[in-house]
Amino acid sequence: QAGLTHNSLGLVKLERRDLAGARTELTRALELLTETMHGDRAFAEANLGLVDAATNNHAAALLHYDRASAIYASTIGDTAAASIRVHLDRARSLAALGRREQARASATKALDAAVLANVSWIASDAKALLATLGTRTTATATGLDVQPSGPSISTPVVPPTTLPPQPPQPDPKRDVGTYGSNPGRP
Repeated sequence: QAGLTHNSLGLVKLERRDLAGARTELTRALELLTETMHGDRAFAEANLGLVDAATNNHAAALLHYDRASAIYASTIGDTAAASIRVHLDRARSLAALGRREQARASATKALDAAVLANVSWIASDAKALLATLGTRTTATATGLDVQPSGPSISTPVVPPTTLPPQPPQPDPKRDVGTYGSNPGRP
């Protein structure tokens, strides 16, 4: 639990713009969580990426985001808010480095996953980022106003089937970074 405590302290410092303090706490969190191979080390990796991005060290941020994504892939998967957020943060750093096509791809991945997972703030931020990057050359399933290339493909219209109403899904809210898991919560 000490690793998660340092992660949380790092996020408090990040929120207060104490970037040096945030880096110290998040680095300690990563060390402690890595020693035990705790799956939540991905949170510390992603949060260190946020610190690097805040200091305009986007190349280093990308390394943290890539490591976080790899850990998420083997722990919580690609559909959790934390792993979706990494795609958005990665897109922002790619855009800052002028790597627009890669930024668009990562932002689109974040948008598509956020829509499916009902994480509205990530979907909103991804749409805003995509708007600054210009339109894509291929359409996505998200309903963005895009200009497809090549011939259009006709799809037969299938009448919708009536499904029973689904219960409301949780909508995770925006936070400064990603806090650790809570094993005591259902």
